Amino acid sequence: MRQETGSSGPGTGWLAWIADEARLAAFDGSGWVDAIELGAGIPSTLGINAEADTNNRLALSSPASLFDHEGNGHRLKINKAGVGDTASLLLQTGYSGRAEIGTAGDDSLHVKVSPDGSLWHEAIVIDPSTGAASFPNSVLGVAGPVDGGAAEAPVDFDAAIDGGGAGTGLDRLEACAIERAFDGVARPHGSILGQTGEFMAASALRVAAGVYALGAQMLPGTVGFGTPDPAVPVPELVTVPRPARVEAVLVPVLAQGGANAALVLTRS
Repeated sequence: MRQETGSSGPGTGWLAWIADEARLAAFDGSGWVDAIELGAGIPSTLGINAEADTNNRLALSSPASLFDHEGNGHRLKINKAGVGDTASLLLQTGYSGRAEIGTAGDDSLHVKVSPDGSLWHEAIVIDPSTGAASFPNSVLGVAGPVDGGAAEAPVDFDAAIDGGGAGTGLDRLEACAIERAFDGVARPHGSILGQTGEFMAASALRVAAGVYALGAQMLPGTVGFGTPDPAVPVPELVTVPRPARVEAVLVPVLAQGGANAALVLTRS
């Protein structure tokens, strides 16, 4: 700001805080106008106990930060220009990335980690259309690091929810039938008999468990499983509930002297 020569009044650029109106005013040479309208009070960068720059236009160095509500809730918004851009929260060690959560390169929610800031491993990817979660680097999907945030396609599981596990001869027959149905390829399977017991409507509960597996993308566990019978092939037996990308479920029902049936449930 400057003082006009020979003038005892305000000079062009002078600022004044008008207390009773709670606003900032600026003198434009002929009168007092709203300072915000002139661009005053809107800095291009802001550093609080830190040095801001053209990339990090807002910089803060502090033991903690608080974003409080004003009467109700509070939302922190991170907006990106297009689907292919990134909106994320990046966690660093020594200014080197170690974990990132956000929509990186698409509109799916990605959770990924890195040991050095260069090599990234995708841990979780959540589809925005269905809410289905995939786990690219676990036993539930394709293992291996991904570069740039593009997740590899997860494996689609076929699963069997069988009614065996009662300790009868039907267990071996059912296990052999499942093995043949999948051409000897091990698929996750298990029994809910430990949860439900055996009764007239137990088959309906097995179907319900299959529907649950497809809808929740979760394989139910086999409660009460202990030592496997060496005469009963049970590869990929699911002993505890676990998430999976389930596309189809086989529900076989072998009856004690009654009719035998099998039902295949799919997501589509």
